[in-house]
Amino acid sequence: MNFSLRLVTTLLVGYLALSAGTPGRAEDPVRMREDFPAGYLYHVSTRVDLSGDLVLPLEKGQTQPRKLAVTGDSAIEYDERVLAADRDDRVQKTARLFPAQWDPKLGIHVT
Repeated sequence: MNFSLRLVTTLLVGYLALSAGTPGRAEDPVRMREDFPAGYLYHVSTRVDLSGDLVLPLEKGQTQPRKLAVTGDSAIEYDERVLAADRDDRVQKTARLFPAQWDPKLGIHVT
């Protein structure tokens, strides 16, 4: 089978596969919702990695703006419990538990 015949066959099969549904009719909308009743506990984890430039405003006599390189990363993790919700499970009050990391340095350290 030559290349052009294979291409036409592949395109025809793909078209038929994609158009096999009910023509001209969209699917019914689906509403995605997650309930958060009182007492519900969940874990939140967020990580950010930043890099870029901050363009500073021009000072008097400057023709080119100065750029300040910005880099950084952050990680935030905590558990959250819903304390109160209304009749529709809309959250009214929550409590967050952040893990404590404490590295105290007290007094004068001489090395």
